[in-house]
Amino acid sequence: MFLHAYDLSEQDKEKIAAALPEASAREDGLYMIYTADRIPEGDFPFYAITENVEAPLEFAAGKVLVDAGLKVSTAESCTGGLIAARLVSFPGISASLDEAHVTYANAAKERYCAVRSSTLKQYGAVSRQTAREMAEGVRRNSGADIAVATTGIAGPDGGTKEKPVGLVYIACSTADRTEVRRMQYAGDRGQVRRQAADTALYMLYRMAGAEAKRRTNG
Repeated sequence: MFLHAYDLSEQDKEKIAAALPEASAREDGLYMIYTADRIPEGDFPFYAITENVEAPLEFAAGKVLVDAGLKVSTAESCTGGLIAARLVSFPGISASLDEAHVTYANAAKERYCAVRSSTLKQYGAVSRQTAREMAEGVRRNSGADIAVATTGIAGPDGGTKEKPVGLVYIACSTADRTEVRRMQYAGDRGQVRRQAADTALYMLYRMAGAEAKRRTNG
């Protein structure tokens, strides 16, 4: 069987290696795929366990969202709708996908995500603060249970010393909390966008799973 993981820490890798010393591992960017004959006991950060090597992150995120009955909305800048497009590839996502916005211009961020003009003026469109307000705003405005947002510089132009090409802020928000990650990706424009979408879908998968568990446990 194949055990799929994403963006593992060195501590996670050591924990898995200790629990599955016989497993072989293949690394592909931030993805890790372990081949093993058993599933280790305990809490491990595998987002999918499959009988074949294919396990797209959008399927993992889509399944958690649909199974838990969670509504999701997206607000994308640098990824330009890629996150929503990948979610749509999951059969049955219509039960969960509420709204999907490409908020490329600052005016769109203000209109659809309620990003404050003062935030954009003080910190810029590509910032932790703007990403947070995008995710929280589109979630509130749409009435979704969870939302994800991206803002960054995909390149090849537009980078500065303070904000280089490949810098992307990704935010995921529920009513209880908002998580924002600062990511610095390498590669061309398409690669930056794909990597940002990967991270966003993984954050969505993890936070949707936590929200589903919270609701189940009351």
